[in-house]
Parts: sequence; C-alpha cells; structure tokens
Amino acid sequence: MKPMMAAAIALAFAGVAHSGSLEVRPGERASGRGAAYSAWGGDTLSLPVSVEGAPGASFRLTGTLFQVAGGLAAKVGQSVDLGGGVLTDSARREQVLEIPIPAVERPAQFVYEASVFPGTASEPASSFRADIAVWPKVEPAERGRLVSSVLEAAGMRLVVFGKSESLRDYLRALKVDFEDGGPGVPERDATGVVFLGDIPARESNDARDLRGRWIVVCDGAFPWPGVYRTVTAGADVTKICQPGFLNLKDDPAAATYFEKLLIDVIHSNATPIVP
Repeated sequence: MKPMMAAAIALAFAGVAHSGSLEVRPGERASGRGAAYSAWGGDTLSLPVSVEGAPGASFRLTGTLFQVAGGLAAKVGQSVDLGGGVLTDSARREQVLEIPIPAVERPAQFVYEASVFPGTASEPASSFRADIAVWPKVEPAERGRLVSSVLEAAGMRLVVFGKSESLRDYLRALKVDFEDGGPGVPERDATGVVFLGDIPARESNDARDLRGRWIVVCDGAFPWPGVYRTVTAGADVTKICQPGFLNLKDDPAAATYFEKLLIDVIHSNATPIVP
C-alpha cells in the first residue's frame, strides 16, 4: 500500500529555530546516530525527543511525516497533536513519540518533523527533523532462507561467539542454524566456517591476526567508527565498529547491510590458511 501524499513542498534537512524559549531536540539514543533512523514499512518507529525550556513553561507537541523524493517532500496525512504538559524544575522532559510508518513497496526516504508550541500559541517555538529510511517489510524467516541456502550451497557452517545475546536472538528469528562458540574468540580450525561475533572495542586490533572468514562487531566506544574489511589470500575479516549495530531487530538498514555482508563473506575468495 502506498502512502497518500499531498502537494510537494521544498524541505530543508535541518533543525528549525523560531523565536521563543522552548526547544525540542532528538532525545538520547543508544545507537548514537543523532537524527538518522531506519524502520520497516508498516511498523511503528519509537522516536525519543527532549523538550527544554524555563521551569513551569507549558507546551504542546505536534508531529508531521513527509515522504521525500528528488529533493522535494510531500506531506503524508495530517499533522498529529502529540499532547503536551508543563516543564518541572528540571526544565527538561524526555519522552518517546510512537510514529506509524506507512507500508512501502521499495526503499523510501521519509522525514518526521516534531514541533513544540508554547501553551496555546499558533506558531512553534522550535522544530527538528529526523531522517527515516524505510524498507519494505519482509518476514525474518524469508530473509533467513536466503542466508541458509547460501551457507548450504557453499558447504559452510556459521559459528557465533561473544557475549551478545541479541545477535544470537536475531539469527534465531531468521531461522539460520549456527553453532555457539561461547563468550570468547574461538580457537578452532577455520576450514569451512564463518565466524561471527562481538569483541570489546579495546581488543579490536587483535582481529588483525585472524585467519579464515570472520565478521567481528566491536562492542563499546571506538575512536574511529566505521566498517573495515580486509581480504587477503588467507583471510576475509570484517570489523564493524558502529555504535548500536547489534540492534539488528529494530534497525532494517543495519539488518539489510549485515545480511548482504554475511552472504558476501560466505562467497569470499579467501582461502583459509590452516596451521
């Protein structure tokens, strides 16, 4: 089902400041990605926001969803009144907005604009906009069938290690079979195996000595976030040092990237060097 769209308008991708003492901004996010989000079409996106102002100030929030294409944005439906309240002595209120995301037939880009109004004022005091990448929703088991078939065709096994239960739970949701390698980095023969797991960010340099096929997720703060892949004659090692990456269940952008990366590593031309 395609979202209904109103007339297109130009939209700047930045926070909008208005006159007034109230301000709304993105709330705290575990992933550290600021105002960039991704969601499955047809799902609900949880968007943390923070309202700040003078103690005792009354406010109300509204939200508006836009679909973006070719530098233009079209309003999806009507602006929604999200309620309000009164700031306490802390002069700050954190809350989570639940945003219904339209179903899409192909990857699409949306922007959600949250605005805060003083009391009963008709003009907002401030606004911010969050970019939302929306992906067509495909059931996990259906996506997992592709990964499983590629593993089977290559005659390879998947071994999961590290302390992350979310990674294991994600693979179970995909119905992808794997062996549990325990909380530490396995010391095993690398033939016919793809190793997948998390290690503390401070130990990520140890991945330089790995042989075979590995996808290693850095757990914790990393001074240079990013994805680093090294392919040699004896190893295909990918380090994912991106905050919040293990939240695969709720982040379709990360999930889609991860599944494509896993298939690519299975198909790697690297020939493991076995001692």
